[in-house]
Amino acid sequence: MKSIADAIERIERTLGRQDSEAKPLKSKAGGLTEAGRKAYHRETGGTLRPPVKDPKNRRHKSFCARMKGMNAWL
Repeated sequence: MKSIADAIERIERTLGRQDSEAKPLKSKAGGLTEAGRKAYHRETGGTLRPPVKDPKNRRHKSFCARMKGMNAWL
């Protein structure tokens, strides 16, 4: 399976996203922008969901439950 970073790199090369007026595909804080998720979908057919920051959201709770046992990022 191809990694997301490889797919984004290919998309940037294909679409010529190096110019300054194009929408960025990656956010400065990390992760993909809406344009990046759409480009990934066009390239691979995969669907990526935007990040969730609301603690009441089910996806946020599920992620926190999975990561609760982690001591540190390696």
